[in-house]
Amino acid sequence: MRRPAAAYALENDSQPAEAAKLYESLIGKFDRESSAEFLAAAARCHLATGDRAGAKRNLERLVSEFGETSYSRVARVEVAELSATP
Repeated sequence: MRRPAAAYALENDSQPAEAAKLYESLIGKFDRESSAEFLAAAARCHLATGDRAGAKRNLERLVSEFGETSYSRVARVEVAELSATP
């Protein structure tokens, strides 16, 4: 399946809004660690477009649904940072 590669390509090609949509469409289609990775990547893309609320929403979902993954610790920190700054 080439969809994860396509999302990374869009992100690297300075198309973060489209990449975020594609990353979000991949959640639940692979293993849990990959789903957490896609949520983190989507959050990164939302931040690149200035959509802090979208980034926070994805990070909160990562923590609540995939809290056992290696991505959750960083996501918790990022949620706290997004919550602390306007």
